[in-house]
Amino acid sequence: MPEFEDKKLSELRNLLDTWWWVLFLYVLVSCGIVAFVIKYFVFRDGGSQISRESAALLGVTLAAVLGFLGILVSKFFELKNSTSRSRTRSSTANIFFASG
Repeated sequence: MPEFEDKKLSELRNLLDTWWWVLFLYVLVSCGIVAFVIKYFVFRDGGSQISRESAALLGVTLAAVLGFLGILVSKFFELKNSTSRSRTRSSTANIFFASG
């Protein structure tokens, strides 16, 4: 039974090590922000404060900025994961060669 639990823990760690879940949450939050901004500016106080075209342009611009930031965040996590993996490999190699 402990082997099964260790396998599940390692699978969970592998899932948390990936940056996909962070990117997924980021996309969900970004969509929520864009929807809120469009709703706020178009339907505030029961009337239209700005035109629908301006709100759409604002939403697209905000989505593009948030998308660009999402790409930067994903590249950061990708670089961070590749750096930690190379450190793990080199320390494993050092242990292997030092013991021999």
